[in-house]
Amino acid sequence: MEKTIDSSAAQTAEQEAQSPMDLTGRLERIERIIMMGNKEVLDTEDLAIYIKRSAARIRTLVSKREIPHYKNDRGHVHFKKTEIDEWLLGQKVHTNDELATKGKQYWSNKRMASL
Repeated sequence: MEKTIDSSAAQTAEQEAQSPMDLTGRLERIERIIMMGNKEVLDTEDLAIYIKRSAARIRTLVSKREIPHYKNDRGHVHFKKTEIDEWLLGQKVHTNDELATKGKQYWSNKRMASL
């Protein structure tokens, strides 16, 4: 029983020793997120934080042309936040009510065209 207490105390001490580094990294990430709020154009690192993916994954998506992006004359990659939001949403899945309304509109237009 005493070994369990000693080992959990050692684990807590280890975690506390690692916390300052983790805390610094977390604070830097929070600062970036706050600064990102006012930006319309993001770089790769900002985008990685914004969509919660690694920078390497972002670069892969860019190389495969699977994510909307821009390159300047120096080859730096940037992203418009509005385009990323649309890309993240993907294609809208319509509700049954929306589909029923579209169906009624389609058939009413088709009837009017045949007259």
